[in-house]
This record gives sequence, C-alpha cells and structure tokens, in this order.
Amino acid sequence: MQTVPNLAAGALLLAVVNDAADHGQDEGAGLLRFVAVLSLLIAGALLLCGVFAGKRSNGIRVTVIVIEALSLLSGGRRNRFDQ
Repeated sequence: MQTVPNLAAGALLLAVVNDAADHGQDEGAGLLRFVAVLSLLIAGALLLCGVFAGKRSNGIRVTVIVIEALSLLSGGRRNRFDQ
C-alpha cells in the first residue's frame, strides 16, 4: 500500500532536484536528492516484500517493521515541531 506513495514522492523529489540542477540552482540539494533516492529504495524494498509475502519469511516481516518504525518516528518528529 505504501509502495506507490513512496515511489511517487521519490520520483517527484528527484524530478524537482534535477530541474533545479538544470537551472543552476542545485546548491543545498544534496539532502533532497538523498531523501528522494531513499524513498525510491524504500519503495523497492516494500515492493519486494509484497511480492514475497506469500512465503511468510521473518526477513520480510522485519523489513516492513523497520520501515514502518522509521515512518512513525519521522512523522512524530515533524508533528512535534509543528506545534
């Protein structure tokens, strides 16, 4: 379920960073590029977990739990600073 939003977010961020780089405005875009690539890697990992979910392997379960925990931590941090 989260594969599509991660893939879309990663592709969109990467397109924005590449567009900025094409116009000479790539200063400080390294972090955005890292987040975009990380989002694409997470989408790939989630896609593979979905494909191999029928095997019910512990590796798949651990991968999904770690990705979800990172998602919760990043969301919690963002909400705390918004207040």
